[in-house]
Amino acid sequence: MKKKLLCRILSVVLLLCLLPACGSNAVSVMDKNGKIVEVTADGSDTYSFQLSNNGSGSEDSWDNPFVDVTEGAWYYDAIRYCYIHGLMRGTTKTTFSPYLPTSRGMIAATLWRMEGSPAASRPNTFADVPDSQYYTEAITWAAEKGIVDGYSDELFGPEDAITREQMAAVLYRYASYNDYDDRRQASLSRFTDAQNASAYAQPALSWAVANDIINGMEDHTIDPRGDATRAQVASILMYYRENIAKKANG
Repeated sequence: MKKKLLCRILSVVLLLCLLPACGSNAVSVMDKNGKIVEVTADGSDTYSFQLSNNGSGSEDSWDNPFVDVTEGAWYYDAIRYCYIHGLMRGTTKTTFSPYLPTSRGMIAATLWRMEGSPAASRPNTFADVPDSQYYTEAITWAAEKGIVDGYSDELFGPEDAITREQMAAVLYRYASYNDYDDRRQASLSRFTDAQNASAYAQPALSWAVANDIINGMEDHTIDPRGDATRAQVASILMYYRENIAKKANG
């Protein structure tokens, strides 16, 4: 959508600078990340520029690009939130694929980006994590910080689907890494399949339920070993940010 220079410009910073060599005023537009946006002179001292909805805008700026994310779906608000805040992208420009599973590498990469993409201080030790993949540095960093675990010292399974209990455990450790001290626990007894949760994941699941990060299914199960779909992950990330991170940061 084109915005005139005098219209509301959201989070864009306008810089006016005088260029003596040109003998005229030149207009530069910079987004909040410092990226220069192309400006077109329309004549009569007016200019226009393109604001892309690339996950860095406000929630009011949502222009849903996904044909498979319809308003009224239980995951609509979560996907909108994650897309606008740059937490998740689509599987294509026009699809989100809400029911596809989410990979372990993808979750590591998401948390890594949330931390500002920090560099790892040790080399990658997982034989099944190739160099130069989008998740390589993320998995190396997250494993170094104790946020993610491999199946062994040499195997991580970056392309494997992450389960709901693995997702809870990763976020539980991620919260600890950030010194978020809310460690409330809730009983899992109301879920008919709570006994299926792995022992290592039970505290994390109890924490996630207590903080409304993970909720059960319509059939009163929590499905701890089921794959976490992209829609479920969007919901989990939204509630983690709103119920844990935002409260901890005031």
